Amino acid sequence: MGLKARYPDFGAPVLEEHPVTGPEALARLKLPNPCRDGRLPVNVEAIRLIKGRTSKPVIGSLTGPFTLAGALCGPGSVAMKTITEPQFLYSLLAFCTRVLKGYGEALLAAGADVLWISEPLGSLLSPAQFWQFSGRYIQEIFTAFPVINMLHICGDTSYMLKEMLATGAQGLSLDTRVNLATLVTQVPGDVVLIGNIDPVGVMLEGTPQQVAKATTNLLVDMQPYKNFIVSTGCSLPFQVPAANIEALMITVKEFPCLIPSHADLLSSLRRALLSGHIAAVASLSKEGLEAGMDAITILKGGLIPAINQAGELYQQQKIFIPELLLISQAMYAGLEIIRPALVQEKHGARGKIVLGTVQGDLHDIGKNLVGLMLAANDFQVIDLGKDVAPEEFAAAVREYRPQVVGLSALTTTSMKSMEKIVQVLKDDGLKELVKVIVGGAPVTPEFARRIGADAYATDAAAAVAEVANLIDLWIKEYQDGQASTGVF
Repeated sequence: MGLKARYPDFGAPVLEEHPVTGPEALARLKLPNPCRDGRLPVNVEAIRLIKGRTSKPVIGSLTGPFTLAGALCGPGSVAMKTITEPQFLYSLLAFCTRVLKGYGEALLAAGADVLWISEPLGSLLSPAQFWQFSGRYIQEIFTAFPVINMLHICGDTSYMLKEMLATGAQGLSLDTRVNLATLVTQVPGDVVLIGNIDPVGVMLEGTPQQVAKATTNLLVDMQPYKNFIVSTGCSLPFQVPAANIEALMITVKEFPCLIPSHADLLSSLRRALLSGHIAAVASLSKEGLEAGMDAITILKGGLIPAINQAGELYQQQKIFIPELLLISQAMYAGLEIIRPALVQEKHGARGKIVLGTVQGDLHDIGKNLVGLMLAANDFQVIDLGKDVAPEEFAAAVREYRPQVVGLSALTTTSMKSMEKIVQVLKDDGLKELVKVIVGGAPVTPEFARRIGADAYATDAAAAVAEVANLIDLWIKEYQDGQASTGVF
């Protein structure tokens, strides 16, 4: 199509010019023949050779129509044309779609079993723009070929999940910046999520041990879901060490799979909780334990994803306080069933934390989740309950001598109490003896820094990691002579 590219030693081809400047240039373009023109025949032949040497499914990959349009007239130009020249852009996208359908047909004829579309420039667009200038053309391509299909878009695409699903994609490959454990509750069970280990920070720059840890953490989060394929969040840089790729593969092969009946039970548990069925949540939680499931799997694979989804539905005004209260009661019913199993044989060997919902706030479900997760990870938790005054936190620090104090708030008005608690700890000479972590729906990292807290956690799982980091820091400071008390 007249595109000139240069080929770096360690990187993808880079386009040197963009020949389509307007309707006249577009009219001069000819549809390429995938079996004759440019490097397309090389890719087609590669599919044929691979298919002849393996019984595994082979993926044929296409560039998305909007990204191809960006290659023809420049990424910045194509983005602006969504506003300044939409009619011309429609014509260009129609041409690109014909090109891609012809190329896709050639790949499938050569033996490809799966059609993969990568649309990296799609993340430049709003949801409405994505559908108007990309999604509906991707849908046309997928509809033309009755094979398994997958879609990848770079960046955090959570905001346009609905439009991505509308393309008819059977698999969504998601960037590292997407929270898979949150997004998986929002997609149909027959749509597969693919991803999303960091290809640069972990795969390229990490050690094999760090790759194995990141892979294990992702597998633990996604274990309860049958519609998941572990992969990287984008294509690998050419310089990724072979040892890191091997570490990922070995970790995946050795990770224990969740048996289908357990995955089905967790799915039923999530549905029951979202429906506020108290008895069903308790019964399913008990059934899971009796079936040999770990309590932490029931918590992280059933209860936590559902309560997080309920919170999102509440923020979107799709459910309201009556439903949320009922769901909360169902959550408590499940927690009471699994609590003994979560804390058994855990003696707080990793450290001690005083935890409470701050004064003026009567919500404690988030705080309770954090406490359970900490206890399950072998931290000793002193739970002060809800509506806890600053003086009560100070007294608990004196009595229990923890390394960490955890403050929870669900309402904006109660955030002021967090600031008061940190100030009281400072005034009483206690702040230098403990680390303070804050969390809750209205809390932000900026707020945490402003009030003098040492850490902020977005959710219960993040709180466990942050508390572990804070205790490591506390121990180092103590060993360096910066702390003089608080040892337990």
